[in-house]
Amino acid sequence: DAVALYKADIICLQEIGIEKNWTNKDSVGFAMAKAFNMPYFSFSRHPNNIYGLAIFSKIPINSSEEIFLPIGNMNGAIRYHLTTKSNKNLTIYNIHLQSFNLAEQEDKSFGHLTRIIGEQQEEVQLIRKNLENKHAMLILGDMNSPPYLHTYKQLSEGFQDGFDKVHFEYGTTLHTWMLPYKIDVQLYNDYIKCVSYENLAFEYSDHNIQLGVYEIY
Repeated sequence: DAVALYKADIICLQEIGIEKNWTNKDSVGFAMAKAFNMPYFSFSRHPNNIYGLAIFSKIPINSSEEIFLPIGNMNGAIRYHLTTKSNKNLTIYNIHLQSFNLAEQEDKSFGHLTRIIGEQQEEVQLIRKNLENKHAMLILGDMNSPPYLHTYKQLSEGFQDGFDKVHFEYGTTLHTWMLPYKIDVQLYNDYIKCVSYENLAFEYSDHNIQLGVYEIY
């Protein structure tokens, strides 16, 4: 209900799903699409992917391809091809990079942190290898890495960041004072203009809603 209030044309979610064997994702997807008033949607393909990726759209989704989507893991990247009402091509990359897993019981050693950064950079390389920079393109989702690390610089090369339009690189996208980091992104290429951007506190998640308004050339 809270997300539907913003009446977006496209909604991309990460970490969607709450049960280990989530076999009824199609019926859940239809119910969510109805609640969002979205005629089109696509979920991660694995029924046992605990935290999957999902897109809901008022714009037709022509196709989707997995860039990477490990079975039983919460991370992944999926590419969606859409066509707007003005017949403009739009490619969206919905991403969720490897997490540092900094909960109390998790490993916080330097070796663990460097290993996760290495895994993130491998994931970014897969994304960039599969970029289609021929028309309007958005890369959005949970990067699990702040802007000052190489992961962000590697992913954002050649793109602009909607967050910077109003926040000038400063601020957090997490809804928690314990981790005041910007780790969520909406990156866009030269075929798109960012009209407005909002980083909205969201009580139902540890992440804020990233609400971007874009114009496609």
